[in-house]
Amino acid sequence: MSQESPTATSVRFDPRLRFIERERIRPLLQQVDKPGRYTGREFGIPERDPRTAQVRAVLSYADTYELGMSNEGLKRLYDQVNRREEYFADRVFLPWGDFGKAMREAGVPLYSLDHFLEIKSFDVWGFNTASELNYTNLLFALDLANIPLLRRERTESDPFIITGGTAVSNPLPLFDFLDGIFLGDGEEGILDICDVIAAGKAAGKTRAEILII
Repeated sequence: MSQESPTATSVRFDPRLRFIERERIRPLLQQVDKPGRYTGREFGIPERDPRTAQVRAVLSYADTYELGMSNEGLKRLYDQVNRREEYFADRVFLPWGDFGKAMREAGVPLYSLDHFLEIKSFDVWGFNTASELNYTNLLFALDLANIPLLRRERTESDPFIITGGTAVSNPLPLFDFLDGIFLGDGEEGILDICDVIAAGKAAGKTRAEILII
């Protein structure tokens, strides 16, 4: 994780669990093309309870559902996290312009696909950044989730924002926006990252203290 971090406070790192009621989403689906991108309820999704998890992770390919779901690396990370009983993983993809506009107008923040959780409910948000073209998509996702774009402006209720993938071999263009950049295969580090966050939360550490572990 990045050694640069926000100023520590006396408040422990603890993102609050926030569910989105499906009734808020249903009217928006009638306004857009391909509403199935946003409804979840897919066959085979693990039955997990985010309320009991030590760490909640949400994983993204910074593009639309169709492109994100074809990414094999994302599926592996999702499976690895959910195989640990104490951890919980969900997914989120970017909306097309019509649904993004409808969400903003209705005041609905970006939410996870499987369990309809606000993205601010998660402890860590991991992005697979496969192309430099995904850079602006990543920032668009943060904005839709009501998470400050700049690392230094985030608080104890904001998830850690981490990315990896082939496009971050030179991490400098994204440096100010990310809490961590993972170089290499994410499968080798995703559970280590969750372990660090779990230990930090259990010890009552702040966001800044967890970042420098």
